[in-house]
Order: sequence, then C-alpha cells, then structure tokens
Amino acid sequence: AWGQAMAQPPLFRVNDDSGQETVLWKILDPETQSLITNLFQDIPVFLADGHHRYEAALRLRGLRPAGEGGSAGLAHNYVMMTLFEFNDPGLLVLPYHRVVAGLSSTELERLKARLSEMFDIQDAGPSGHAELEALLARVADSGNRVMGVAGLEPGRLNLLTLKETQDTKQWGPLAISEGWILEEQVLKPVLGEATLSHLGYIHDHQEAIGQVADGQIQMAFLLKPFPMGQFQQSVSQGERLPRKSTFFYPKLPTGLVINQLSGNL
Repeated sequence: AWGQAMAQPPLFRVNDDSGQETVLWKILDPETQSLITNLFQDIPVFLADGHHRYEAALRLRGLRPAGEGGSAGLAHNYVMMTLFEFNDPGLLVLPYHRVVAGLSSTELERLKARLSEMFDIQDAGPSGHAELEALLARVADSGNRVMGVAGLEPGRLNLLTLKETQDTKQWGPLAISEGWILEEQVLKPVLGEATLSHLGYIHDHQEAIGQVADGQIQMAFLLKPFPMGQFQQSVSQGERLPRKSTFFYPKLPTGLVINQLSGNL
C-alpha cells in the first residue's frame, strides 16, 4: 500500500531552513485506507511528544455534540499525529537540557549545597567547545545517573555523579530519569512551588553554555538522551515521563497540513 501510494507524484516536496526535505502524498483510496486502519488494530501507540495536545483533543470530543446519523465522520473526533517506529534508522532521540535563572544569591547557594549533598562533583575543564563536547560524550556513555553542569564554578564545567548513598529505590520508577531527579530531588526541595518559574529547557547545548557565559542564566544542566528502551518500559507501565524528557529529530515543519475541527472529514 505504501509503495503504491508513493509511486504516484507527491502533492509537494519542500526543503526547510535546516536542509531537511519533506515529501507529502495523499491517500484517497478507501481500500488502502482500510488496510492502514486494520494494520494498527493491535499495535500499541506511545505518545512520545504531545500528550497534552492529545488530551485536549479528547476533551474537545467530549464537549462537542455527536451529530445526527452517528459521529464517525465528524472532524472533531480525530486528531493528527506523526508515527515513527521505535527502530526507525532515521529517528534521533536527543536530550533536553535544563537551565536555571532568576535565583537570589541565597537560593543559588542553597542549590549548590544541595548538589554537593547529593552528587560527587568532578571538574571537567574550562567552558570551551572541546571540553563541552567531551563532557557530553562522558554523560551519554555513562550508565550511572550523571549529568554535566555549567555555572557551578565560574568559567568551568563539572560532572555530577549521584552518590551511592542516595537511595533511589524509594523515589519510584521515574528515578531512572536524571531530569526527574534534578527537578524533584534537587530543585523542588530548594525552590518549592517556584521551581517552574526558574526552570527552562534548551535542546542546544552550545546555546545553554553561551547563556551561562553571557549571564542570561545562572546554571545549565546537561543531560543524556533518554534511552528508548527505558521510555518504552516506563510508558508501558502507565508512567508519564517528566516534561521535556525527549527531543525527537527530525520534526515535521509546522503547517504542512491543518486539521479542521468543524464539519466532516
């Protein structure tokens, strides 16, 4: 079915600013549509990005009337999504790094003290390009709960390794995520309800380090990509991953197609 559809001329072929090419075909044949629908009857779908939008679509469906003659064709009963296989060779799973800004001097010192309490801290060199790439490689290759950090010491990078004395089992299944540990066990005990007002997310590590150097932010925590095996295991058990756990690439350009929420499909 895929081959037959893609053998036809596409609706359009475009390149975005990053050089990524996107090609779009439209499948109108009812028999082919049924084949695709039946293919997914018993296949689980994991929401890796956009679960808030999916939940909003469910709420909208619950608020709208079913309509006469059934509701199968009403547009608000459907939501668009992009599907990838877990083992798609073109799929990259990249990390979202955490940045912290707007802390008072007292809060900043309390945060540093909390980090010293929970982590073994190792110097990783000056905040240069080569040192940064080397630190990211160490973080990505480590099987331990580690992360890099800039801003802990002026002009220096550090490697944080969770101390063995920390009993992660009592934290629950999400303790596999360094992002969860940072937010729930480090930042919230220091900042409380104000945590999210001081916390930001950046997927470009060079941008994060540059903002520390420029004084725009106070600290940048450099995380490893979230392992896909752990992602599948956690979600299968009904767990919801911490916000911004994964950055998937490539991403579809916004506005390729638009889902009209009124009328019929």
